[in-house]
Parts: sequence; C-alpha cells; structure tokens
Amino acid sequence: MAAPAPSIDQQVVWKSQEIIRFSRSLIHHAILAHYAGQNTFTTDIVPDEDRGDGTGVPGSCVTLLKNASLIENVGVFALGKFYADRVKSERPESKSRFISVYRLTSPGLAQEFLRRNGVQVQQRQPQLL
Repeated sequence: MAAPAPSIDQQVVWKSQEIIRFSRSLIHHAILAHYAGQNTFTTDIVPDEDRGDGTGVPGSCVTLLKNASLIENVGVFALGKFYADRVKSERPESKSRFISVYRLTSPGLAQEFLRRNGVQVQQRQPQLL
C-alpha cells in the first residue's frame, strides 16, 4: 500500500468530514449500483449534497479508498502496461473532463466499510439480467 501524499494528509486534517462524507457516499452508491447489476462506476455517482465545498476531495477519497483496497481502477493490460478506462464526466461543472472508472474490490468489504461508518444497506443479491 502506498503512503498518502502530503496533500491528502492536509485534506484529512482540514476537511475530514468532507472526506468521510464523500467516501461513504461513493461506496454507498457503488454498492447500490452493484446490486442493480452495474459493476463499474465513476465519482459522478456522488450527489452534490455529499461532495463538499473543497477542491481535491474526490481525488483524495479515491486514493484513500484504493489504498484501503475498497475500490480499484477498471482497465486493460496491454504490452505490460495498465491502461485505465476513462469516460467523460456527466457533471456540467466538469466541462466534459475525462474521469477514471472504478469497481468495488469486494461487496462484503464495502458493506463492512459502510457499517463502520453508520450506513445501513440491506444486502441483496445482484439482479440477473
């Protein structure tokens, strides 16, 4: 596991509630999408009320969640190199910026994260398509 960058340390110290709120919302919406049969997601799934006011919060949260092995990038390996899937953000204020695509590493681990952070999600079987 990589050590957090100094900028992430600053985010955690000065914006800890925003970090927790965004991380909790991202995992919550990701697991709901997983139960609905969608296994990939972007940070666009976090509603505005959970995004906070600070800049850099989504990137810091993604880095922390990846370091904690809750999420991972989606992509392909080609010629010994990993190429992450990226899509255009659907948020108007993002001005069609490309963002990475992620997936949960384990729905059970995501459930435990949510439980420890006070979010109750009823466990369901993913829908068959």
